[in-house]
Amino acid sequence: MLKQKGFTLVELMISLVLGLIVAAIILNMYIATIRSNAQALETIRLNQELRAVADVMLRDMRRTGYSSEDDVSDNPFAGMTTASTPIAVYDSGAPTVAAATGDCVVFGFEHDSGDNYVVGYRWSTSAASVQMHWNNIASGSVTNQGCPTSDWFSITDDESTEIIANGGFDGVSFATIPSSVASFASASVRSIQFRIYGRSTSDNLIDATIQEEVRIRNDL
Repeated sequence: MLKQKGFTLVELMISLVLGLIVAAIILNMYIATIRSNAQALETIRLNQELRAVADVMLRDMRRTGYSSEDDVSDNPFAGMTTASTPIAVYDSGAPTVAAATGDCVVFGFEHDSGDNYVVGYRWSTSAASVQMHWNNIASGSVTNQGCPTSDWFSITDDESTEIIANGGFDGVSFATIPSSVASFASASVRSIQFRIYGRSTSDNLIDATIQEEVRIRNDL
């Protein structure tokens, strides 16, 4: 009579445990891959968001003081701020007092359409966003402009990005660089530095910082 051969109960239990361990390892690797991909996508999205906002700010600030008027004395933006300059930095807590550093910048230029605009950018702590001010003004000189207290709108996506303070810096900070004489001309050159710090709303560990310096070519 032939004896029947097979696995014992202990061998079956060991095989089952080993199979579960292998399955758990594979599942954890899959979850880690999904999480890593999600974080990578969030990082890319955050950097693209901040880069897009910074590019808009750079583009506008480079147009500071632009006017189709041939005579500088007729330029409506020459002394438009409370500092009697075409661009100035303010702290939103003191919106009429120009400062070397602050969380708001104000300037003006003539748009392609021929309309004159007072433009501003600031950090909103309540909305945790970068905000923009865009005001079409009547013809004539613009004077005594500070950081506006109304008519602001957010230009960052508050569903994916929050602009917050970090490392002693405001979420958006501006700094005026003292004027210097350009090597290629006798005119002075004014520069503005700005810094934006953003964090993903879905993952507090994902953050990014962008810092830029803008040379104001229409220095008046």
